[in-house]
Amino acid sequence: MKGERINFRSPTEARAAGIETVYQNPALSPALSIADNMFLGRELRKPGFLGTVLRQLDRKKIEQLSRDKLTELGLMTIQNISQSVETLSGGQRQSIAVARAAAFGSQVIIMMNQQRRWE
Repeated sequence: MKGERINFRSPTEARAAGIETVYQNPALSPALSIADNMFLGRELRKPGFLGTVLRQLDRKKIEQLSRDKLTELGLMTIQNISQSVETLSGGQRQSIAVARAAAFGSQVIIMMNQQRRWE
């Protein structure tokens, strides 16, 4: 990576180094909103007491950053960042998974095509 040989002991280490994986069948939570899926597992908390002690999410920031990333990637077919993922087409769901991978400063995004072998 960047000209250096690297080894990771876990997927978490790879993610910390900026490597994300997007699967053909995206790992999204259908009942959650687009914005919630973008930050799933990386939720942003409100600053100060509300975020640190009461652990309240900074929904405004999550929604704004989600919208910014989708716009940056040219995904303008999504009108409402608060709509649930289950209302999206398969292509739109895949776009959300790619946007999520790209949203966190990824250096490498691996696109996986999972093919099943039928015997």
